[in-house]
Amino acid sequence: MIKILQRKFVFAAMIAVSILLIASLGTINLANTIMTSNQTDNLLDEIITGELNQSSQPPNAPNNINPGSSPMRFSERNMSSVFFVARVNNSGEVVQLDISRITTMTEDEAENITLQAIELSENSGKISGFKYTSMNDGIGKVYVFLDVSYQTYSVLTVLFLSVLIGLICWVLMLILVIFLSKKAIKPIAENIERQKQFVTDAGHEIKTPLAIILANTDALELHNGENKWSKNIRAQTIRLSRLMQNLLTLAKIDESDINATKESFSLNEIIDRTSDMFQEMLIPKNLILQKYYSADVIICANKELITRKGGGYGIGLSAARSIAEIHGGSIKASYGNDNTIIFTVEFKI
Repeated sequence: MIKILQRKFVFAAMIAVSILLIASLGTINLANTIMTSNQTDNLLDEIITGELNQSSQPPNAPNNINPGSSPMRFSERNMSSVFFVARVNNSGEVVQLDISRITTMTEDEAENITLQAIELSENSGKISGFKYTSMNDGIGKVYVFLDVSYQTYSVLTVLFLSVLIGLICWVLMLILVIFLSKKAIKPIAENIERQKQFVTDAGHEIKTPLAIILANTDALELHNGENKWSKNIRAQTIRLSRLMQNLLTLAKIDESDINATKESFSLNEIIDRTSDMFQEMLIPKNLILQKYYSADVIICANKELITRKGGGYGIGLSAARSIAEIHGGSIKASYGNDNTIIFTVEFKI
């Protein structure tokens, strides 16, 4: 039980940590992607605006250019940018290419990329690692293709590092949570242990008077003969004894003990033997017990707890559920048709 509580505590804590890490790292990467994209769009706008300004100035009037948008200032601000410029006439023909800012591309490659952009008929987009934008210059269109491979690499690098750091933090948090879980559930564990100890001590203490009552009942019947009062005393004493046995079973159930005594056996055989025990009891009450299984099912479990007798006091149902959960299974009851009750037990084979 203590280990189950510890696992549940660790599981719940790590779910919260995982959600927090995913939300934080996801927000960081999303913000980084949006910022990088906006910076790229702004850079494209600056470049194409500069190209249009250059093409619209008279060749012999450099002093008339606004200092705030001079070609020299534009060149300094975008010295590290890798791009090429294409001019297209109204007929959709490439009439001019400027690949002076990119050394790894030929004019044929630049023209091919430009023609792909023309076919898309969109003012902006992305083709072959280049982000582009276009504007009309009066006699056609000016296309600027910016190499965004560095920006893409930067975004992926941040993503990779954030995921790596997130995994490292998750593992460190797991170790910390496992360490702290023992202290966190210590008060609960101590309370459970005290309850188990109380039930165990009380059960053993009650066994003695029950044995004495049963022995005295036998003595009375030996001297005076059996009567309805002695039979009632015997039945109730046996019933109370079985009830205490169920309580002791619940108190002693521990996962480590169960795992240490597991063995493989046929579940069908257990079902047959257990169901046969109830057949005689069901006949007077006009009840029918049905069982269904298609093949011999072999399970690995604690056979003593699975072939176990008892029940009829409510405690047996709690014991059955605890036994099923300890073995990684479950048990449930439901009403079927025609006033039938269906008990379903599931185990992981």
